[in-house]
Amino acid sequence: MKHAPEHDGFFTNDAMLARLDRELAVERDRADRQRAEDRDDDADRLERIEADIRAMRDLMFEAFQRGRTD
Repeated sequence: MKHAPEHDGFFTNDAMLARLDRELAVERDRADRQRAEDRDDDADRLERIEADIRAMRDLMFEAFQRGRTD
């Protein structure tokens, strides 16, 4: 027995929507993981920059103090 054409289209559309939903979920997960990784990288970079700034500040302060005592 043959199905009515509207039923075939309905099931096909449902299957396509389900597949698109799955693909969207996978892409969302990938993007979320990438953003989390980027945030970690940015935090590490910021930590290194702050450490460099503190080291430079300490070096300049030390040089300034030495210059005042000479």
